[in-house]
Amino acid sequence: MIIEVSIDIDKPIDEVFLFTNNEVPKWSNTVVKEEVVEETPEKVGSKYKIHTKSEGREVILDGEVTKWDVPNASAINMTSSVFDIFAEYFFEDLGEGRTRVSQRSTITPKGFVKVMMWIGKLFGAHKKSCEAGELELKSLKKIMEEG
Repeated sequence: MIIEVSIDIDKPIDEVFLFTNNEVPKWSNTVVKEEVVEETPEKVGSKYKIHTKSEGREVILDGEVTKWDVPNASAINMTSSVFDIFAEYFFEDLGEGRTRVSQRSTITPKGFVKVMMWIGKLFGAHKKSCEAGELELKSLKKIMEEG
């Protein structure tokens, strides 16, 4: 399943890039904690434990930064026993201190979750996932603009 969402934020691109990538638990509705496992000077190859909680379920993912192009783009590959997520973020300078953030997430379910996601497609799971992605970016916008 691929989810694509974007939002415009009234902050400069450099600030939005760094906050989006370095402060995920502060703005995310699902990421509750990130632990650095290994950090590289160039960021690509850095590894994290990402603790998430959604609808009462907790999942811990192993994450590895695969792209770090300040201030234009970043990507992280996250794996768990139930699904993998490849998340890409793109940042566009709109001028006058405004930035467009676009997120593209590819979710690959495993095992029983794969069956449940296939069934879920029949009942609107993709729409619900897109709405969750939009809520994530709305939270980012609100925290960045209002503090």
